[in-house]
Amino acid sequence: MTRCALGFSRLPCCTMRTQIERGNDYKESGASSHYSVKTTLTRRLQLGNLTHGNTMPIRPENKARYPKDWKTRSRFIRFYRAKNRCEKCGAENYKPHPITGSKVILTVAHVYDHRPEAASLLNLAAWCQKCHNSHDAKMRRDGIKQRKKQATARTILTCLCL
Repeated sequence: MTRCALGFSRLPCCTMRTQIERGNDYKESGASSHYSVKTTLTRRLQLGNLTHGNTMPIRPENKARYPKDWKTRSRFIRFYRAKNRCEKCGAENYKPHPITGSKVILTVAHVYDHRPEAASLLNLAAWCQKCHNSHDAKMRRDGIKQRKKQATARTILTCLCL
């Protein structure tokens, strides 16, 4: 099976990418008019033609806080803007990490504003697990402490109510 530069099997997305690299508008098959590159890319991503099935786990309580088009934004950041590489250290997606040796899976990080609602493309970056985890480490530690306190408070309240 032949693969394109992004590692996808030869699908219509590869034809679209070739057209984009040449600076041409891409014409959807069966469509009566040309679409801009951005519109076509968004449409292809929404149709699911550019997926690999890897998604970042999102806590159920935070899922509603993410924009409805989160998957589209995430794919755009990882596969097109970052070109399948970590934007911080340059590690290549699905290859061994140059430092850790583990398989790299790109994730999308909130760089400046960690709130899920802050999903501007300027606030998002495609990072490998090592870079993303080191960036979020303090925030995750604080979240774990906060959830432990809440669990302890619930336990105490339950004991007092009995």
